[in-house]
Amino acid sequence: MNLGGGCSAAAQALRAIKYASQSLALAFFIVLSTLSLTSGVSAQTQGFNFDQIVVEGNIRIGRAAILNQAGIETNTDLSAGALNDAFQNLQNSGLFETVEITPQGRSLLITVVEYPTINRISFEGNRRIDDDALGAVIQSAERRVFNPTVAERDAANIAEAYANAGRIAARINPQIIRRRDNRVDLIFEIFEGDVVEI
Repeated sequence: MNLGGGCSAAAQALRAIKYASQSLALAFFIVLSTLSLTSGVSAQTQGFNFDQIVVEGNIRIGRAAILNQAGIETNTDLSAGALNDAFQNLQNSGLFETVEITPQGRSLLITVVEYPTINRISFEGNRRIDDDALGAVIQSAERRVFNPTVAERDAANIAEAYANAGRIAARINPQIIRRRDNRVDLIFEIFEGDVVEI
């Protein structure tokens, strides 16, 4: 499969996903800090109590599962720290590209963008190790949620398999191609390098 310019765009998209997650975590912290500073109350003592929690943006993952992962309930006293913990729980779940938690009076709005589902996994540029052997060393799987951290770990596992075969100069670049219906194709672009003899 020749991806042409698609691979560089996909690589940029992969980096953008990681950057967006980090940026949103920082933005959430700044919003909570600002709320506590403008009210003259420390983040530890500012209290929230919500009559309702609204979840938006979820497609595959149910509202109850999101609230369970967040670890918060309605009509319970919550501190700014508890809201930050809920944000971190959702962000670290590996299910969402972005998470926003916004207090709105007696309501809490949780807005998520789910990671896409992996439509297809392919390996390109591999001649020395076949697809089945490479598929055995990765954790990503078709019809499962795509996670950039897992894809990077998979690339490291593939590089290790090549190193064990004497190709320590092998480079692996995970790429994604976005498809409709919140799906992606995950492509491991492999540059095998030469055999190194010691």
